[in-house]
Amino acid sequence: MEKKVYTAELCEDLSMKFFRGLPKPSKEFKDNCGNFELTYNQDKCKKALQDLMLGTNQNALEKKHGSKIMGCFNKGDLDRFLKN
Repeated sequence: MEKKVYTAELCEDLSMKFFRGLPKPSKEFKDNCGNFELTYNQDKCKKALQDLMLGTNQNALEKKHGSKIMGCFNKGDLDRFLKN
């Protein structure tokens, strides 16, 4: 089995999954991504979730927080808070 190479890009994805509370990616993130400076970190996801809860639409969220910001939210968050 090949050893997985952790890159900043992979850790960005894991960070967003960690924020969403997914157990396996959360452990992987905690074990392997501490040395990366991430754009989509827990703080950024938290601020974006607050904006989402206040009724900010997807385009405004992506403009303010970055093109991948929707990866911070789970289906429940989107179903409950996302306005078109």
